[in-house]
Amino acid sequence: MSAEHIVAAKAKKITLDTKKGKKEAYLVKDPAKTFNHQELEKIFKDFYPVAMSAFGTNDSGEWRGDVWFHMFSCDCLILAYNWRTKYADKEMVSKGIAFRSISYAKIKGKKVMYIEGTAVDPNYQGYGFYQAFTRATLNGFDYVASRTQNPVVVTALSKVFRDVYPITKAPTKEQQEIGAVLADKLGMQKKYDKRRMFARSLYSGQMNGNLPKIDNEIKRRMYHLLDVENGDCILALCKTNHFKK
Repeated sequence: MSAEHIVAAKAKKITLDTKKGKKEAYLVKDPAKTFNHQELEKIFKDFYPVAMSAFGTNDSGEWRGDVWFHMFSCDCLILAYNWRTKYADKEMVSKGIAFRSISYAKIKGKKVMYIEGTAVDPNYQGYGFYQAFTRATLNGFDYVASRTQNPVVVTALSKVFRDVYPITKAPTKEQQEIGAVLADKLGMQKKYDKRRMFARSLYSGQMNGNLPKIDNEIKRRMYHLLDVENGDCILALCKTNHFKK
């Protein structure tokens, strides 16, 4: 049985509104408990190449472990496959093209959806998967958060929400407090600047081997604040009631 058939049997089917129209994906709550180890290995085999190509990295034991952790040690996992084509009434096997992992937290009385990770096959980048994943899962939350050093991510968030703190707008005290608690949960506290919502030298360097193909005010603001080659990153926070329709 293919990984997609395993996922389809246990997951909820959702609709993603992409730039190429409505596309189906699968939403799985608590993947580590929903699937057994053999099933997780099949799913990983489908989506690990997506992570490598999306981030421009080479295969390594450390990278495999990191991707496995972020895919399966989460509260919710969304998996998107390419769309089947039939030839002579025979259905071709589809392959994984994008995924999003999410964790939930309640901080200062606010429900926060934290984006653990997103990867999109380079052949499907530009379809708007980041925005589509976000829109499909934000109901019931007060904030959406993401730890990133990539201006493409912040730009994508800015297309869903009116403000992305601290880049497009200065954070309020509430957002600074929520950011500080979340940073503590993520093990960032020793390197985290609560007021400006960013961390120095959190990573070993630039995480994405592929340089961002974007040139806008968000990139200029981020690169003014961060030294990405030194491993700096922000903790981006968006209010869901500032949602762009």
